[in-house]
Amino acid sequence: MERRTEKIGIFAPGMMTPEQYRLLLTPEVRRTVEEQIGRDPAAIALDKRIPHAALIATQVKYLARARTKLPSYYEARCILPPLAFEQASSEACAARKSCSGNTVLDLTCGLGVDALYLSKRFREVITLERDATLAAVAEENFRRLGATNIRVINSSAEAFLASTLDHFDWIYADPDRLRQVFINILDNAIKYGQAGGTISLTLRRTDRQARLLVSNPGDPIPPDQLGRLFERFYRADASRGEQSGFGLGLPIAASIATEHKGTLKAESDQASTRFLFSMPLKK
Repeated sequence: MERRTEKIGIFAPGMMTPEQYRLLLTPEVRRTVEEQIGRDPAAIALDKRIPHAALIATQVKYLARARTKLPSYYEARCILPPLAFEQASSEACAARKSCSGNTVLDLTCGLGVDALYLSKRFREVITLERDATLAAVAEENFRRLGATNIRVINSSAEAFLASTLDHFDWIYADPDRLRQVFINILDNAIKYGQAGGTISLTLRRTDRQARLLVSNPGDPIPPDQLGRLFERFYRADASRGEQSGFGLGLPIAASIATEHKGTLKAESDQASTRFLFSMPLKK
């Protein structure tokens, strides 16, 4: 089975670097982004007159998408890291939250959409983000959005929960992100499974874990490539099956699984390729 990696263009969703974040804070770059809104991002990227054209183009592209998915972020001209944008809940979805109280701990900040809407129903929101640059982006965006009762902490959920003595009325773990794990695994099975084959799903629960096994028939993935399936932008293209996308579905799923103290593993042999998602259950 032939498998390959492919080059990703400037608009491929990826992590924002500290340097990119610092540039997006400068008055010059902020002004240029504002001036270019409404223009074709591809044309911006190729415009040699614009300093940092690729960065400007990417922000313009995601601001355009934010008009429908994250309208508050669009109006506030928030900074939009591409990968965080792709993972984020929509504002329409976040607005459906019904819990309320004094304090809430949000375990997975990301772009901060859930924390923003929780801040409308709680006196104080503590939100955790393990990536230092994304934590800084979220903090800056909350400032632009006028959300003054949100505190961003650059920490993993595991480390924070092990060290804090604080009491919270609610602890929030995003169910929509867990749903995305299931969607991304199934999407991968559909794209790369054998044409006409049957995809099987098995869900089991033990005293300590919930386990989802997704299996699809097809040519086996060589061991050296199997270990790369969770790398960003790596696409293992089978000779049969759909071949679209950026190669981010499985890395995003694995990242979400880790954030929820779970695991995502892959196995492959002549019979099938299998993905096992396991997540601990609280007794």
